[in-house]
Amino acid sequence: MTRPALPRPLPARFAAGAIAAIATIAAPTAEAQTVVDTRPARFFLGAGLTGGGDRLFTARFTDGSDYTLRAGALVQLHGGVEFRVAPAVSVAVSVGYHVDSADARNGSTWFRRVPVEALAHVDIHPQWRLGGGLRVALSPRLSSDGAAPYTDEDFETALGPVIEIEHRFNHWFGLKLRAVSERYKSKAGLPTVNGDHVGLFANFYF
Repeated sequence: MTRPALPRPLPARFAAGAIAAIATIAAPTAEAQTVVDTRPARFFLGAGLTGGGDRLFTARFTDGSDYTLRAGALVQLHGGVEFRVAPAVSVAVSVGYHVDSADARNGSTWFRRVPVEALAHVDIHPQWRLGGGLRVALSPRLSSDGAAPYTDEDFETALGPVIEIEHRFNHWFGLKLRAVSERYKSKAGLPTVNGDHVGLFANFYF
Protein backbone atom coordinates (compact mmCIF):
# COMPACT_ATOMS: atom_id res chain seq x y z
CA MET A 1 0.00 0.00 0.00
CA THR A 2 1.43 3.35 -1.08
CA ARG A 3 1.46 6.15 1.48
CA PRO A 4 0.14 9.45 0.05
CA ALA A 5 2.82 12.02 -0.49
CA LEU A 6 2.92 14.76 2.13
CA PRO A 7 3.08 18.39 0.92
CA ARG A 8 6.60 19.69 0.82
CA PRO A 9 7.35 22.56 3.23
CA LEU A 10 7.59 25.98 1.66
CA PRO A 11 11.10 27.33 1.18
CA ALA A 12 12.08 29.53 4.09
CA ARG A 13 12.46 32.63 1.92
CA PHE A 14 9.03 32.15 0.32
CA ALA A 15 7.34 31.58 3.69
CA ALA A 16 8.95 34.67 5.20
CA GLY A 17 7.88 36.75 2.22
CA ALA A 18 4.28 35.52 2.42
CA ILE A 19 4.09 36.30 6.14
CA ALA A 20 5.43 39.79 5.54
CA ALA A 21 2.90 40.39 2.75
CA ILE A 22 0.00 39.25 4.94
CA ALA A 23 1.19 41.47 7.78
CA THR A 24 1.40 44.45 5.42
CA ILE A 25 -2.17 43.91 4.21
CA ALA A 26 -3.59 43.39 7.69
CA ALA A 27 -1.86 46.36 9.33
CA PRO A 28 -2.71 50.02 8.67
CA THR A 29 -0.23 51.81 6.47
CA ALA A 30 2.40 53.96 8.11
CA GLU A 31 0.95 56.98 6.37
CA ALA A 32 -2.48 56.34 7.85
CA GLN A 33 -1.03 55.82 11.31
CA THR A 34 0.73 59.19 11.29
CA VAL A 35 -2.56 61.12 11.43
CA VAL A 36 -4.07 59.21 14.33
CA ASP A 37 -4.21 61.44 17.40
CA THR A 38 -6.17 60.06 20.35
CA ARG A 39 -5.70 63.05 22.66
CA PRO A 40 -9.04 64.41 23.91
CA ALA A 41 -7.87 68.01 23.33
CA ARG A 42 -5.10 69.77 21.42
CA PHE A 43 -4.18 73.33 20.53
CA PHE A 44 -3.62 74.70 17.05
CA LEU A 45 -2.28 77.76 15.25
CA GLY A 46 -3.10 78.64 11.65
CA ALA A 47 -2.50 81.17 8.89
CA GLY A 48 -4.01 81.61 5.47
CA LEU A 49 -4.71 83.75 2.44
CA THR A 50 -8.29 84.66 1.48
CA GLY A 51 -9.89 86.38 -1.48
CA GLY A 52 -13.32 87.70 -2.43
CA GLY A 53 -15.92 90.16 -1.30
CA ASP A 54 -16.97 93.65 -2.41
CA ARG A 55 -14.56 96.46 -3.09
CA LEU A 56 -14.15 98.69 -0.05
CA PHE A 57 -11.43 101.11 -1.09
CA THR A 58 -8.89 101.61 -3.88
CA ALA A 59 -5.54 103.10 -2.91
CA ARG A 60 -3.57 104.88 -5.63
CA PHE A 61 0.19 105.22 -5.25
CA THR A 62 2.55 107.87 -6.61
CA ASP A 63 4.19 105.36 -8.99
CA GLY A 64 0.87 105.01 -10.82
CA SER A 65 -0.09 101.63 -9.35
CA ASP A 66 -3.15 100.95 -7.24
CA TYR A 67 -4.46 98.37 -4.79
CA THR A 68 -8.08 97.50 -3.99
CA LEU A 69 -9.13 96.46 -0.49
CA ARG A 70 -11.89 93.86 -0.49
CA ALA A 71 -14.22 92.73 2.27
CA GLY A 72 -13.12 89.09 1.93
CA ALA A 73 -9.35 89.56 1.80
CA LEU A 74 -6.50 88.98 2.62
CA VAL A 75 -4.52 87.48 5.53
CA GLN A 76 -5.97 85.62 8.52
CA LEU A 77 -4.13 84.37 11.60
CA HIS A 78 -5.89 82.28 14.24
CA GLY A 79 -5.41 80.01 17.21
CA GLY A 80 -7.65 77.79 19.27
CA VAL A 81 -8.34 74.42 20.81
CA GLU A 82 -9.87 71.26 19.35
CA PHE A 83 -11.77 68.59 21.29
CA ARG A 84 -12.29 65.02 20.07
CA VAL A 85 -15.86 64.08 21.03
CA ALA A 86 -16.03 60.75 19.15
CA PRO A 87 -13.52 58.54 17.30
CA ALA A 88 -14.20 60.34 14.00
CA VAL A 89 -15.70 63.63 15.21
CA SER A 90 -14.07 66.72 16.70
CA VAL A 91 -15.14 70.28 17.52
CA ALA A 92 -12.93 73.36 17.54
CA VAL A 93 -13.15 76.94 18.74
CA SER A 94 -10.73 79.67 17.65
CA VAL A 95 -10.05 83.41 17.70
CA GLY A 96 -8.24 85.18 14.89
CA TYR A 97 -7.27 88.40 13.16
CA HIS A 98 -8.31 88.98 9.54
CA VAL A 99 -6.98 92.00 7.64
CA ASP A 100 -6.47 93.50 4.19
CA SER A 101 -4.31 96.61 3.88
CA ALA A 102 -2.75 99.03 1.42
CA ASP A 103 0.51 100.33 2.83
CA ALA A 104 2.90 103.08 1.77
CA ARG A 105 5.78 104.82 3.51
CA ASN A 106 3.60 107.78 4.46
CA GLY A 107 0.27 106.12 5.22
CA SER A 108 -1.93 103.06 5.22
CA THR A 109 -5.55 102.02 4.77
CA TRP A 110 -6.85 98.72 6.14
CA PHE A 111 -9.96 96.65 6.78
CA ARG A 112 -9.73 94.44 9.83
CA ARG A 113 -12.00 92.17 11.89
CA VAL A 114 -11.64 89.62 14.70
CA PRO A 115 -13.21 86.29 13.69
CA VAL A 116 -14.41 83.85 16.36
CA GLU A 117 -15.23 80.43 14.93
CA ALA A 118 -16.95 77.29 16.23
CA LEU A 119 -16.53 74.34 13.85
CA ALA A 120 -17.15 70.59 13.81
CA HIS A 121 -15.15 68.11 11.71
CA VAL A 122 -15.82 64.55 10.58
CA ASP A 123 -13.04 62.20 9.45
CA ILE A 124 -13.82 60.73 6.03
CA HIS A 125 -10.38 59.16 5.51
CA PRO A 126 -7.23 58.82 7.63
CA GLN A 127 -5.91 61.95 5.89
CA TRP A 128 -9.09 63.87 4.99
CA ARG A 129 -11.87 65.47 6.98
CA LEU A 130 -14.85 67.74 6.31
CA GLY A 131 -15.86 70.58 8.58
CA GLY A 132 -18.35 73.35 9.00
CA GLY A 133 -19.88 75.71 11.47
CA LEU A 134 -20.32 79.37 12.30
CA ARG A 135 -18.04 82.40 12.21
CA VAL A 136 -18.64 85.67 14.06
CA ALA A 137 -16.60 88.62 12.76
CA LEU A 138 -16.20 91.07 15.65
CA SER A 139 -15.31 94.78 15.38
CA PRO A 140 -15.14 95.09 11.57
CA ARG A 141 -13.60 98.44 10.69
CA LEU A 142 -12.21 100.28 7.67
CA SER A 143 -9.54 102.77 8.77
CA SER A 144 -6.61 104.85 7.55
CA ASP A 145 -3.68 106.82 8.92
CA GLY A 146 -0.87 109.10 7.79
CA ALA A 147 -1.19 110.69 4.34
CA ALA A 148 -3.73 108.10 3.15
CA PRO A 149 -7.17 109.50 2.25
CA TYR A 150 -9.23 109.72 5.43
CA THR A 151 -11.37 106.61 5.87
CA ASP A 152 -13.15 105.63 9.07
CA GLU A 153 -16.16 103.33 8.95
CA ASP A 154 -17.40 100.84 11.52
CA PHE A 155 -19.54 97.82 10.72
CA GLU A 156 -21.81 95.69 12.84
CA THR A 157 -20.79 92.23 13.97
CA ALA A 158 -21.21 89.75 11.11
CA LEU A 159 -22.38 86.14 11.49
CA GLY A 160 -21.99 83.59 8.70
CA PRO A 161 -21.45 79.91 7.86
CA VAL A 162 -18.13 78.20 7.17
CA ILE A 163 -17.46 75.02 5.21
CA GLU A 164 -14.02 73.49 4.71
CA ILE A 165 -12.06 70.38 3.78
CA GLU A 166 -8.68 69.56 5.30
CA HIS A 167 -5.85 67.29 4.18
CA ARG A 168 -3.75 66.15 7.14
CA PHE A 169 -0.19 65.19 6.24
CA ASN A 170 0.50 63.92 9.76
CA HIS A 171 -0.79 64.48 13.31
CA TRP A 172 0.66 68.01 13.56
CA PHE A 173 0.20 69.64 10.11
CA GLY A 174 -2.73 70.09 7.71
CA LEU A 175 -3.80 72.19 4.74
CA LYS A 176 -7.42 73.28 4.39
CA LEU A 177 -9.55 74.89 1.70
CA ARG A 178 -12.55 76.81 3.00
CA ALA A 179 -15.45 79.02 1.99
CA VAL A 180 -17.12 81.66 4.18
CA SER A 181 -20.31 83.66 3.64
CA GLU A 182 -20.81 86.90 5.59
CA ARG A 183 -22.29 90.38 5.24
CA TYR A 184 -21.06 93.60 6.82
CA LYS A 185 -23.70 96.16 7.70
CA SER A 186 -22.45 99.73 8.04
CA LYS A 187 -23.20 101.51 11.32
CA ALA A 188 -23.45 104.76 9.35
CA GLY A 189 -26.32 103.49 7.22
CA LEU A 190 -24.23 102.91 4.07
CA PRO A 191 -24.96 99.92 1.80
CA THR A 192 -24.32 96.45 3.22
CA VAL A 193 -21.01 94.92 2.09
CA ASN A 194 -20.62 91.36 0.80
CA GLY A 195 -17.70 89.67 2.58
CA ASP A 196 -17.97 86.19 1.00
CA HIS A 197 -14.55 84.64 0.44
CA VAL A 198 -12.53 81.48 -0.08
CA GLY A 199 -9.21 80.74 1.56
CA LEU A 200 -6.26 78.36 1.73
CA PHE A 201 -4.90 77.75 5.25
CA ALA A 202 -2.08 75.90 6.96
CA ASN A 203 -2.81 74.59 10.47
CA PHE A 204 -0.27 73.40 13.03
CA TYR A 205 -1.47 71.15 15.88
CA PHE A 206 0.31 70.54 19.17
